[in-house]
Amino acid sequence: MATRSKSHSTACAESGPGIDDVEFMRLLNALTEAALDTNDLVSMVQALADRMAEIIAADGCYITFWDAERRVTVPAAAYGPYRASYTSFIQEPQEQTFTAAIAAAGHSLVVEDALVSRYVSSRIASSFPARSLLGVPMLSDGRILGAVIISFDTLHRFTEREISRSEHAARHISFAVAKMQLLEEEKHRSEELSALNRIGMAINSGQDFDRVIETIFEQCRSIIDLDTFYLAIYDEEKNELRFPLFYDGGELLVMDTRNIGEKPGMSGHIIHTRLPLSIPDASIPEIQAAYNIIQAGGIPARAYIGVPLLYRDKVLGVLSVQSRQANAYSVHHVQLVETIAAQSAIAIENARLYDELRLLSSTDGLTGIFNYRSLMELG
Repeated sequence: MATRSKSHSTACAESGPGIDDVEFMRLLNALTEAALDTNDLVSMVQALADRMAEIIAADGCYITFWDAERRVTVPAAAYGPYRASYTSFIQEPQEQTFTAAIAAAGHSLVVEDALVSRYVSSRIASSFPARSLLGVPMLSDGRILGAVIISFDTLHRFTEREISRSEHAARHISFAVAKMQLLEEEKHRSEELSALNRIGMAINSGQDFDRVIETIFEQCRSIIDLDTFYLAIYDEEKNELRFPLFYDGGELLVMDTRNIGEKPGMSGHIIHTRLPLSIPDASIPEIQAAYNIIQAGGIPARAYIGVPLLYRDKVLGVLSVQSRQANAYSVHHVQLVETIAAQSAIAIENARLYDELRLLSSTDGLTGIFNYRSLMELG
């Protein structure tokens, strides 16, 4: 059951006298100071979660972000026994979360018993010790940023004073989070522009092919969270893909050339359609069947973005970034990878021409063996 009013079961424990107004103001000031003492969003929300539970002497506090575009709850920070592991908790596809319910309602919700609530999936409820929950939305300019969820490990009756104070504190948290998000978005946009500029510089650098693709990978990794990255080059005559760079789980791997007529996979789909492909969760059986997904590397990725490398009317290959976390990428990420791919295609074609010219300048055009100048340079 979830409600915003004082509709409580008699099985719930009575709330104690709680803290007085002076102590509440002190805790509120400490909450604000905690936000001001941090320099990034991750450490800020953790500091806020650590102090938020004190507002009503609760057992735990969980702060989440709400991705309205993908309708996904993102665990951000926790106070209590799951402090270290909460951010790695994975939401299953279409799973009901308390944050989603709060976002839909647009106001605070009370769950008397999480184990029997339709607002929280049974899997999530049984994964945490929390029994009674108070969820308060983080709001900024009419937009729901996420939720502050205060919990008790035993059945608890939330009073109007506890709800009011929690909402008051959540307004402070919302302001701090919104401000830090704006700062980090500006910083990330600047980093993206710098990375795109470095790829652009590689276009006219005269670098060889191997160095160009290393540059593309390094710049992608600097601005996109990824577990897997590959750049595949397409041989139209043989209908094959080769993988000059395949990164997975922290390692550069050597991958076999693949005939996409026999095993198209997602890369083959992209080559044939000449269109980007974004899959929020590639672990879904229907998705695997639809794209004949080929597993490569170590732990399978779940979120996938693949973009064709197009140069004029020719498909040079595919550039892909992947994450082991489902729903890791947004529309912005897809657009960013498309921009990187467009620049990369030019850089790759220039590098190919550069290598060809270097080969022509060092070999005899008729026999293909090294010419006199090259032999002299080799000693």
